[in-house]
Amino acid sequence: MKFMNLKRLGSVAMAGAMALSLAAPAFAANESVITGSYKEIRLAVTVPSTGKAVINPYGLPIALSDNYNLTGQGISNAAPLTIQNRSAVPLKVNASITGTVPTGSNFAFETGNALNANENGKKGLVKFEMFHALGLTETTLENEDVLIGGFAALDSADALPAGGKQIKGTAGTPDVATNILTLREGTADGNLQAGGAAYFRLTGEAVKAPATPWAATDTFVATIAFTFEPSATPFAMSAGTLAADTSATTSNEPVNAITTTGATIVLTSALPDSLTPSTGTNGNTVWSVDNDDFSITPNSTDPLKAVVKAKTTASPATGDNVNITVTITDDSNGISYTATVAGQAG
Repeated sequence: MKFMNLKRLGSVAMAGAMALSLAAPAFAANESVITGSYKEIRLAVTVPSTGKAVINPYGLPIALSDNYNLTGQGISNAAPLTIQNRSAVPLKVNASITGTVPTGSNFAFETGNALNANENGKKGLVKFEMFHALGLTETTLENEDVLIGGFAALDSADALPAGGKQIKGTAGTPDVATNILTLREGTADGNLQAGGAAYFRLTGEAVKAPATPWAATDTFVATIAFTFEPSATPFAMSAGTLAADTSATTSNEPVNAITTTGATIVLTSALPDSLTPSTGTNGNTVWSVDNDDFSITPNSTDPLKAVVKAKTTASPATGDNVNITVTITDDSNGISYTATVAGQAG
């Protein structure tokens, strides 16, 4: 009886040894060895390698084509310059601009905020500007009215960054502009679509009558180094500014004290004239909030207004935050225009 017990114990021990011997190779067979290495991902962005600028102190007309001229610019480009994004993602644009004066030139970059009225040297106040080129697509790039006409119509009031980036020509110190604008991604076929292109240009003014007259040798060089960064958010244009309408006859609470009575939110529009907001089943305007304790109701007759309310007196709690957003989509090109304002429960 005792012998049988020992034999049984020996069998148990052997079984345990076999289990252990099987466990090790089974564990090894389920390993995954992953090796990381850098892989360059190329972006499909078109950037011109050269361009020409004109020092034109009196802002006389410069012909861009038979049909389009530039006037009133003391410094300007002689032809449209664009960057074009055909990548699979929207891209944020940065620029680093280095201004230099070649040997033999008497040009000098203005480093102050304006040219002195009594300045008699060969100075120029030069700015770099960018603009969304919403009309440019793969099919309109060769259309003179779209490409050149759009460039001729640019207005510094719409420039990005706001007010332009002055080029001061300081040795060893480029003039840097970050997150200037975002370019829309290309189509699934890798073509340029509306929102994927931007104009850029040099503009400014030059001393009209320096002590020594301007000469062809009075030149400058602006080297613009663009960098691009994928955008974490979808491409959209600004729709304008949202704010509470505290003069409304009902629901006139401030946006930072919203209760069950509600706040009327109004969009001060920056939409293009060609885009008409509309609501309803087939409308192009959508209002939304990012906190479920609030409700939002679009105005039935004015797409640029909506009422935001706290759903109950207890929820949301006083001070709870909400982001109120309106999105208007241009059905002709798929571009969305958005505006957001932060609010709180009162």
